[in-house]
Amino acid sequence: MEKAIVFGTGNYYKTKRSSIAERYEIIGFIDNSIKPGGEESFEDKRKLNPIEGIQEWKNEFIILASAKFEEMFMQLRDLGANSRAVLCVDMVPPYDPFEEGIVKSDYSIRVVDDSLVIEGNGQQLVARTDEDWQAKIRQLYDTIHPEIHRVKRLPLEPISRRYGRERGTPIDRYYIEKFLNIHRDVIHGDVAEFADDSYTKKFGQNVVNSYVLHVNGWGENVIKVDLVTGKGVQDNMVDCLICTQVFQFIYNVDAAVGNVYRILKSGGTALITAHGIAQISLYDYRNWGEFWRFTEMSLKKQFEPIFGAGNVEVRSYGNVKIAVAMLYGLCVEDLSIDEFDYADEQYPVILTVMVRKR
Repeated sequence: MEKAIVFGTGNYYKTKRSSIAERYEIIGFIDNSIKPGGEESFEDKRKLNPIEGIQEWKNEFIILASAKFEEMFMQLRDLGANSRAVLCVDMVPPYDPFEEGIVKSDYSIRVVDDSLVIEGNGQQLVARTDEDWQAKIRQLYDTIHPEIHRVKRLPLEPISRRYGRERGTPIDRYYIEKFLNIHRDVIHGDVAEFADDSYTKKFGQNVVNSYVLHVNGWGENVIKVDLVTGKGVQDNMVDCLICTQVFQFIYNVDAAVGNVYRILKSGGTALITAHGIAQISLYDYRNWGEFWRFTEMSLKKQFEPIFGAGNVEVRSYGNVKIAVAMLYGLCVEDLSIDEFDYADEQYPVILTVMVRKR
C-alpha cells in the first residue's frame, strides 16, 4: 500500500477517511491550523504546518482533503512542493454534490505540472490560478448543465403575481393542505381558524363549535383576535387552532406564540404553517405588514420554550424547482406530484408546525 500525507483534518477528511485508508497508508498530516514551527498529533500521527510538511515528506503523495482542494494545491505549489507528488482525491467517495456531478458526467481532475486539469468527453480544461479554475468550472458546467442556459433566458418578471391562482391552485396550498390532511384527526371539538373556516369544514372531524378569528374582525360572525396584544384571546378556548400563513405577518412572534398557548385547551393542538421561500404578498404587506421568512430551526426556537421540545413538531416542504415555480407564479397543476414530494431541506418553501398543549 502506497504511503501518503493528508492535507486537511476537518469534516471533509473525516467523511472520506475510510476510502482513503483503503488505498493509502496515511503516515502524517499537514494543516494550516498549525503555526510554522509547531507540531501536533492527529490520529496518533504527526501534524505539521504545510511549510514544514512538504520539507519533511518531500516525495510522498499529498492528498488534498478539502472541498477547496484547488486552493490547497495552489498553496502547496507556491510553497515549492513537488507537484508530481500531489494527488487530487476529491473524487473519492462519499461524493459531495460537486464531486457527484463531475463523476456522473465522466470527468476527472488531476495534477499536471503546475496546473489542475479537468478531463473528459474530449475536453481538457487547464487551470493555473483561482480565476482560471472558476472560469474552467463555469465552462464545464455550461457543458454538463444545459439548464444554466434556460435559467439565463428566464424573464425578469414573474408569470403571475397572484401565486398562479388565476390558473389553478397556488403552490403553497399543496403543502398546507397535505399537512392539514395528515393531521385531520386533531381537528375536532372546538376549532378556531384564522380568516375563514374553509379548512375546518374540509378537514374537520366531529367539530362541535367552529370559530373564525381575524385581527381586524373582518367578516360575518368573526371574533376579533390580536395574537400580539392578546386582545380578544380567550384562555382555554379551543381543542384545535388552525393558523395557516399568519406568522409571517406578525412582527412580535414571541407574543403570538404565547397567545397561541393561551387559546388552546389542555391537550389541545395548533396546526401552523408559514413561508420559508416565497414572494411578498403585497396586499398583506400594505394592510398590516409582512415581516418574516422561517426555517425549521427558527420555528423550533420560537415554540419549544413555551410548549416544550417534546410537544413541537416542525417540518419543511419543498425543493429548488418548486421554489422557482412558486416565485414565478406557476400553479400546482403545472407540475407533477412527484416533484412536490421531493424534499430538499436547503429549499424550504413551506414550514409546518404542530404544537400540543399539555
